[in-house]
Parts: sequence; structure tokens; C-alpha cells
Amino acid sequence: ASVVQRTADFIFNVYSSRCSRLHAGKPALAKSSLPVIAWRSFLPNTGYRCSIIFHPATVAVMRADAVICGAGIAGIAAAYHLSVRHGLKRVTLIDERPPLSLTSDKSTECYRNWWPGPGDAMVALANRSIDLLEELARETGNPFHMNRRGYLFASAGDGQSLADVAIEASSLGAGPVRFHDGSTNGPDYIPHKADGFADQPDGIDMIRDRDLSRRRFPYLSPDTSTVAHARRCGWLSAQQLGMTLLDQARQNGTQLLNGKVT
Repeated sequence: ASVVQRTADFIFNVYSSRCSRLHAGKPALAKSSLPVIAWRSFLPNTGYRCSIIFHPATVAVMRADAVICGAGIAGIAAAYHLSVRHGLKRVTLIDERPPLSLTSDKSTECYRNWWPGPGDAMVALANRSIDLLEELARETGNPFHMNRRGYLFASAGDGQSLADVAIEASSLGAGPVRFHDGSTNGPDYIPHKADGFADQPDGIDMIRDRDLSRRRFPYLSPDTSTVAHARRCGWLSAQQLGMTLLDQARQNGTQLLNGKVT
């Protein structure tokens, strides 16, 4: 029994020391409330095995203004906005896995504001999301490599159905449609850049000029008659985006705990 009691005392002292650090020198455990159960089996040099059972009321309490279950891209983004943008200082992220390791690391890592109806909800949501991503990229030096290469849609038919979809997306907020048919008085086509997103157009470029589409997109089939280049679209590194958000959140007080919520 004395061995078991000494073991209980040792564990209490470890937890008490930890709680003292968490609670500014005020241990959150009461020694008298530590129930102990022991049974004969194995404890080095004693022949005993002991099991120390703590009543839930005696366990150290960590307080938080917000607790987020899951440290994927959605949970980390929520922690970032709560702590960095809205000033909450006690935000806790809990996950039994490393951050961004369940489904967030399997994303296609692309974004777009080209969405069909009905209604403009998806386009409005995408535009707002892209605004926030670009703001973060400017503030941090773009460590997640956001670019604005665009999405490309091609047709070997007359291209009218593709044009109709582009006009619909434009009417919902995706930006203006520019038609390029080879005429001398038409709008200039601005090629995309491989990196970055600054100084790039939004909207959609409808290219009906086959020479232009072959020059700019030589990998397309020779049968391609019409190309729609949606411009406020592109690629980014979701892993680097998540780590950027997490680093900034932790600098503003967010805690990341390894654990499982049951």
C-alpha cells in the first residue's frame, strides 16, 4: 500500500506542478480528492501494478473563449479569424491528428468565381473568399503561392453554349465578358502570368479567334473553335495557406492541443 501511495503522491506532484504553471501558482487539484485503486500484478521492484484514477472534478481545467474541434483548413481558418481578425485571446484547436492531415492535404488546391445559378450565392461567396485570400497574400508576402492563371474551358462546336454559360456567370458577378474574334477594334487579350495575382483582369475572355487560341494555348486540340478563359480563378498551396493561418493564430494566443473530443 505504501508503494501505491508513493506512486499516487508522485503523480499528484507532477499534475500539481503542471497545474501550477497553468493557473499562475494555484494548483487546481486537491490531494485528498485523489481516489486510488491498486491490484497485485507488476510494479518495478515491488510486484504491484497500480492504477491511479482521478475524478473528473479534480483534473486541471483549461478555459477558452472558443473551442474548435478539428485542425483542418476549416478549423484553422476559424481559429485565425477569431484570434487575429476578431481579437479573441483564448482560442483552442483540438485534433487527434497533426494539423491539415486528414482531408485538407488532399485538395485540388484550386479556386474560381465561375459558378452557374440559380442565384448569385456561390459567386458572391467565392468573390468574398478570394478577396480574403488576396488580402492575406499581400499582408504575408504570399507564402502560399496564390496565382491567377485562370480556368480554361474549350469547345469544338459553335461555342454558343459556352458563351451562354460565360454570360450567365458574368451576370451573377464573375466580371465582364470580353469577346475576341480577330477584329481589329476588339479588346486586347491580356495573357495570364504563371505566378502572382496582381495586375490580372477578372471576368471572362471568350476567344473565337483560332490563331489567338493556338498561340496562347498550343496544347489544345486543333479542332478547338472557342475558348473561355475565366480569369478570377487559379491555384494555391493549401498546406502553406493552412500553416500561414495557423502560425498567425498561434502568435495571437491560439492553442493547438492533441486530443480527441468524445
